[in-house]
Amino acid sequence: MKIITKLITFLLLTLLPFFSFAGEAEEHFKKGNNLMKENKLEEAIKEYDLAIKYQPDYVEVYYNKGGALRRLGRLKEAIVQYDLAIKYKSDFYEAYNTKGSILGKLGNLEESIKAFDLSIRYKPEFPDAYYNKGITLRKLEKIEEAIDSYDLAIKYKPNYIEAHHNKAAALDDLGKFEEAIESYDLVIKYKPDFADAYYYKSLALKKLGKIKEAEEAFNKAKSLGEKR
Repeated sequence: MKIITKLITFLLLTLLPFFSFAGEAEEHFKKGNNLMKENKLEEAIKEYDLAIKYQPDYVEVYYNKGGALRRLGRLKEAIVQYDLAIKYKSDFYEAYNTKGSILGKLGNLEESIKAFDLSIRYKPEFPDAYYNKGITLRKLEKIEEAIDSYDLAIKYKPNYIEAHHNKAAALDDLGKFEEAIESYDLVIKYKPDFADAYYYKSLALKKLGKIKEAEEAFNKAKSLGEKR
């Protein structure tokens, strides 16, 4: 009986500090998230740092801290945080995806593709990774591959407006104006008040010599733009 009592006492003394630290980490994490909502990014980062102090392997803290740094334009610092999140959770597909987007903004396009591929590896049905990969592929002038990537994004999220819109732009790059118009029409189907879709559709129609239809699309874009 004494042995059991000693064992329980030992476990309590060992685990109580852990639970205490975990509770402190959670509190600072929540405070950081609330400050993020208020756009108080510097203060949020301080709270995230305190959370990390109490729980150095708190994956979500690194991820959200990365988000705060990204919004502040401190992109290289943000990547460090996403890498730390990945260190503690190697299949963190959202972190790979966001890291890929930042690498693309920094002009590291090939590394960006690698990050998106890792995101897709761990979450094959994640539409955002395909969409963002498509953007980078288009920057690399790999237009056909970009379209394939947009198609996969649309496969997993059929009403993905941005994917339809960017696919249309890529088709336009290839001179496939009829197909581009079909994609713009899908954008309009899912977002009837999207002025840009009408505007770029009007340009594609003009390239096909469909002047009257082009004018109608342009006027619709103008009308919607004025309502903004």
